[in-house]
Amino acid sequence: MKFVSFNIVATLSIFSPVKGQQQPKHLRLHSSRRAASTIPAFPGAAGYGSGASGGRRSVTNPGTVIKVTSLSDSGAGTLRDAVAASGPRTVVFEVSGYIDLTTEISIDNSDITIAGQTSPGGITVRGSRIKVRASNVIVRGMRFRPGDDSVAGGGDSTCSSKDGFGIGQSLVEDVIFDHCSATWAMDENGSSWYTSSRTTISNCIFGEAISLQCQSDGGFGYLIGTGSTYAAPSKISLLRNVFISNRDRNPYVKSGATEIEVINNFGYNHKSAAFAFADDGTSVHVINNYYKHGHDSHSRASCYLHADGASLSTVYLSGNIDTCYRSDASQGGETEFCHKEGNSPVAAGEVANAPVFTGSGFTSSMIEASNVPGDLFPSVGAIHPSRDSIDERILSTANIDVLTCNDKGNGAVISDVNEVDYPPIQNVQSPADADGDGIPDSNESTYGLDPNTADSHHFAGSGYTYLEEYINSFYSVSSACSTNSECDDQDACTTDVCNTATGICENTVINCSDGDTCTTDSCDTTLGCMNTQIQCDDNDACTADSCD
Repeated sequence: MKFVSFNIVATLSIFSPVKGQQQPKHLRLHSSRRAASTIPAFPGAAGYGSGASGGRRSVTNPGTVIKVTSLSDSGAGTLRDAVAASGPRTVVFEVSGYIDLTTEISIDNSDITIAGQTSPGGITVRGSRIKVRASNVIVRGMRFRPGDDSVAGGGDSTCSSKDGFGIGQSLVEDVIFDHCSATWAMDENGSSWYTSSRTTISNCIFGEAISLQCQSDGGFGYLIGTGSTYAAPSKISLLRNVFISNRDRNPYVKSGATEIEVINNFGYNHKSAAFAFADDGTSVHVINNYYKHGHDSHSRASCYLHADGASLSTVYLSGNIDTCYRSDASQGGETEFCHKEGNSPVAAGEVANAPVFTGSGFTSSMIEASNVPGDLFPSVGAIHPSRDSIDERILSTANIDVLTCNDKGNGAVISDVNEVDYPPIQNVQSPADADGDGIPDSNESTYGLDPNTADSHHFAGSGYTYLEEYINSFYSVSSACSTNSECDDQDACTTDVCNTATGICENTVINCSDGDTCTTDSCDTTLGCMNTQIQCDDNDACTADSCD
């Protein structure tokens, strides 16, 4: 935490607790901005995008809570209106149902958190996509199911805009999508296309993209690359996602995209390819993923490396499973689950035999590929207020109880949204929120807050605001601290403690006041407390100068 130094020692001591002592609640509200920026986007956030703070307030800007109260495409109270606002903002939902779009919703202003998990009955966006063109964005708990021209009154007239969501433009940084569901897109269910950096896509479902619709193309999982004059994306983490019955691109990394990590994902019933790679200069780690063949899968290895003159020396493969070509990650070579043009094999010497970039650090907490299906399926996707019937059905088609080459499950690549169905979503009454601060009255007492005072923007001891504590409470922490050493923020002006009850690090500003009015007290983040003697010399030889 950054220590705010004051010239008056007494004022300094008001804002800083004794070293190792928890701040009193009424003082704890004014934790510093650095504390808020050094904690993860939410407990358990991982990968390159985990540093996003989204709509989190700062000391200088308390931010706003914007409530979505209308399912309309545009106008007051809509998601489009909330996204168009500026400044740190957290979007919560008081409605449930389908938001039908005729054009994409573009996130053009940075510093936003969209908390789809707060919808009392669930939110689904249809007809077009959400496109992130700004930085510092957190999106959780949303369902993106754009559909074809028979949905949402025809929806977006541009076929390629009927994606689930997209990230990237001239430069987009610090974005994380977590626990979202993206299905029935006409092109890609998701993409990082054009320039972006420090992105995480985690715990999401990408399923049943609609094949052969956009210029007889489409039906893809997730695309990473660029076109036109935009620089290629970099530092993208795809962690713990499920790809089911997408024709191809599960994901596809190309166009010189660099430092891409694809770790602990599950893929089923890809058609032409599951993971795919192309183009010189592209660098990727594909580690501990699990791929199962389905009825639509071609009779070849899941991974497709488009060599065709391109070097594969920046591709690192480790610990991946393919039910038909490498059923045991401890056996055989790493390239056995891959093929090249003409179904030719990939020689071990063609790919890197060690990581080719440092990575985000997620490998320290990843699991073995054999454990991926059982670990992901219980909680992946948009699961609040509960997993909907669409995701339940899509996940069930993979039949992860039988993970063999002979069992193909019962999934299918679709070419028409009429092959599936949008179930009704009940518009559930939202809980009362008298002060309008985004935390329901019934939850305010959990945090010791006043339901009649808008105080959710204040900081808790964890470094998150109380609003964040509430919206994060919808998900269990899969990656939590267990020791104080894990919480060291390399700042000599904080005491660093792991709250083992919550798994959250608490970095509390220390008190540098020495109780001596003859010193100025400050803190250096490297050296710690600095207590400097006040100079009382008035340059008058006729006075004796001292400090009491």
